[in-house]
Amino acid sequence: MASSSLQKGFFSGFALVKVAIVGIAIKHSQSPKTHSLFGKATKQKVLPQLHQISNSQSEFVKKLKELQQHNFSGATIAQPFKVFALSLCKEFSDSARYAGSVNAIKFNHDGTMHGENTDGAGFVDDLEINFRFSLKGKRVLMFGAGGAARGLLHPLFKAGVASIVVVNRTLEKAKEMMDDFKTGKYVDADLSLHDGKLDDIQVPFDLVINATSSSMEKRLPAQLGKNLVHEKSFCYDLFYQKEGLTVFEDWARSLKVRYANGIGMVVMQGIYAFALWTGKKLSSASVSDVIREFPFHRAIQPYPGFLQTITLPPELALIASILTSKEIDNAAKFAARL
Repeated sequence: MASSSLQKGFFSGFALVKVAIVGIAIKHSQSPKTHSLFGKATKQKVLPQLHQISNSQSEFVKKLKELQQHNFSGATIAQPFKVFALSLCKEFSDSARYAGSVNAIKFNHDGTMHGENTDGAGFVDDLEINFRFSLKGKRVLMFGAGGAARGLLHPLFKAGVASIVVVNRTLEKAKEMMDDFKTGKYVDADLSLHDGKLDDIQVPFDLVINATSSSMEKRLPAQLGKNLVHEKSFCYDLFYQKEGLTVFEDWARSLKVRYANGIGMVVMQGIYAFALWTGKKLSSASVSDVIREFPFHRAIQPYPGFLQTITLPPELALIASILTSKEIDNAAKFAARL
């Protein structure tokens, strides 16, 4: 009886939303944490559940049907099912169509599914909102041609980048990605493939993206040189880890340029998925509160600018996250004179 009373009090005033995270290696996923924080910010009780399955398309289909039968609002789709999931959706967004995959599914009342690809939108928002890095007119170098890379193309061009150069170990796979993308309004997009001889590059890039799994394997995606970046470049690794820098971030730090890992993309893309399932949008203040729950987000530790190359202790990192960029810059200029 006591347990029932406690549960009633806990759910009081909150709408109940059940969402799943489905994939083959998801035990370290941060999605349950983000979904719960989003629910708290919008006064909804979110019950995120991890559903780890084998690498079987038939098991994946069975799992989605099971979730629908148990009144789940939707699911986050992890690898390797993002491409296959698109074929199961009766309707899907332009972002999903251009990416050729979905990472978020909404279960419709008629038993059908709506697919979205929110990864790219989350990536763009992390750069432009959390790091104040405008993409308009930027030259981009991207390593990788898998599902993660595909999901970035449409949002990046939509945000106004001037060009994207792709480097991938398998040239055929990269060419296939480009051919799939350069249709309709993007038929003339400045999207090109590089042969991987990076020493030949003479004009540095504004944004360098690692959309490969290399950091997971503790290696760089290629032999990288300082000729790829300039002092205002930004380097972004889609992979993230809670402790220390990724290999790619460490390379960027050695060149004294700005860098970030993929936790910001996870948080920001989750906002779009959450809105898909609930119809609720988070306020800017709520987004900032959620970001602060992830101290390894580089907008907090370290802060872009002078302090960007310094790993701050947690107490100072929190202060830095609250201060405005002008206050940080003034503090940095004062520190530089000491």
